[in-house]
Amino acid sequence: MPSRDKAIDNRIHDVMMRCEKLAASRANFNSDLVSRRNQRRPRLRHVGLAGHSDDEPIDHCPHGRRICPVVLDCIRIAHGIHDRRRGHRLRGLRKSGSGDAEKNKNYVSHRESALAVATDFMSNSANHNWSAVVAAGPSASSAVADDAPATVETIRHLYVHIPFCARICPYCAFYKDLLDRSQTARFCEALLRDLDKQCAAFDISAKTIYFGGGTPTALTTSQLEFLLEGFHQRLDLSALEEWTIEANPGSVSARKAALLAKLKVNRISLGVQSWDDGLLKILGREHNASQAEKSFHTLRDAGFRNINIDLMFGLPGQSTEQWKTTLEKTIALLPEHISAYCLTYEEDTEFFLRQSRGELKANPDWDASLFEMTMSILEDFGYEQYEISNYARPGFSSVHNRAYWSGEDYLGIGPSAFSTVGMRRWQNLADYRGYADRVLSRQSPIGSTENLNSEMKRAERIALLLRTREGISAALLNDRPQTIEEFVGLSLLRQSNGNFVLTQKGKSLADSVAEAFL
Repeated sequence: MPSRDKAIDNRIHDVMMRCEKLAASRANFNSDLVSRRNQRRPRLRHVGLAGHSDDEPIDHCPHGRRICPVVLDCIRIAHGIHDRRRGHRLRGLRKSGSGDAEKNKNYVSHRESALAVATDFMSNSANHNWSAVVAAGPSASSAVADDAPATVETIRHLYVHIPFCARICPYCAFYKDLLDRSQTARFCEALLRDLDKQCAAFDISAKTIYFGGGTPTALTTSQLEFLLEGFHQRLDLSALEEWTIEANPGSVSARKAALLAKLKVNRISLGVQSWDDGLLKILGREHNASQAEKSFHTLRDAGFRNINIDLMFGLPGQSTEQWKTTLEKTIALLPEHISAYCLTYEEDTEFFLRQSRGELKANPDWDASLFEMTMSILEDFGYEQYEISNYARPGFSSVHNRAYWSGEDYLGIGPSAFSTVGMRRWQNLADYRGYADRVLSRQSPIGSTENLNSEMKRAERIALLLRTREGISAALLNDRPQTIEEFVGLSLLRQSNGNFVLTQKGKSLADSVAEAFL
């Protein structure tokens, strides 16, 4: 924010200019289903680890010159604001020996500040497992694996990453790999072995479980049965409220859907993205609109009464009418939850390369109008916007996502999965073969670790809660009264029940508002 000795008129002008610049660069309309689409949508998106050596975990202190930003699934200021607005060059930290992980880099800002955190705006994915993880050697892994962070609290939230895809979509930057049937059985065994280790290290009583990817339903019915029964055998599920599995249309048969329902999965996140066959081809999706609708009805017939549909807007060649038709078609199916994300051009994707060559171009003004249309139409039909990119009928907001946003502890299982327990965060290798090799040979699969501090936790909490309908407690912002006054005056924030929440206008500038408080 501008210095406090400026006249208020000049400061408001500076704020608005900054907001306009950010919007023009799509910083406020970028999202990467914040975890990845819908709920991956909470998962940590980036964790930067800057140490004196590649294999050394780092303790961050607020005034350290080597501090780097922590970017959650749902948060991404490093890419969205610092790189675009300040022109800082991001650097890759480490590379894994595997060809898969080499394609995915972890970035950290060169900015000399304690911490930079801000929200993604709307995401085309929501994965707790950002593919940008880099693999450290076994020596780094042992820091967490052999000395698990102590916690007196029970762990109630689990994320499981299954990276297999039948086809690699050109816009997806999350960790994934082409399906290899010769590896999937061994991979499932490694997941359960990893779960055994977590059960030995932590008191786990699952309230939510989230299977993301990749495409979890790319596994065969028998493999899913083996995996889900393994979770039943190892976990106390008496308090389980929500078990979500992400599914791609065309990969859910009636038999597979029935199995999922039988084994206590009670929520499906269906990656439809669009009801237009031409746009689905541009996105590289393997399904068509007819298959997507059939998959939805198959899930309903299996007894699922909590289904999320993932949608994307701002697509190359997409018209306003096509987006409106997609929303209306989705509403007609009466899903309990809808996630609507704006396409973002992520590094290490085909779409990013095409954009850099000038073949694809972003249109922030158009994206903004589609976002406003989305809010208007969905709310008119009874969907509550409980988070910037997520809409639900009353009683059907994602319990798992809300746990992330409120800062609860969680464990991640699988390649590239993040875990946060207390003041420690770590991420597994983003290489499913290396992950399985380590787990099955009784080594730690952890690739990077990070020690958090109270300032980092506070910044993350502000950035995440600002995205939600409830907003941020006034107590968290009591050190910035002048900033609050400015944004209230600009009609970007309003006060509600002791909290500060984004206005409709503010939701379109969420990154700008978040950055001002960090």
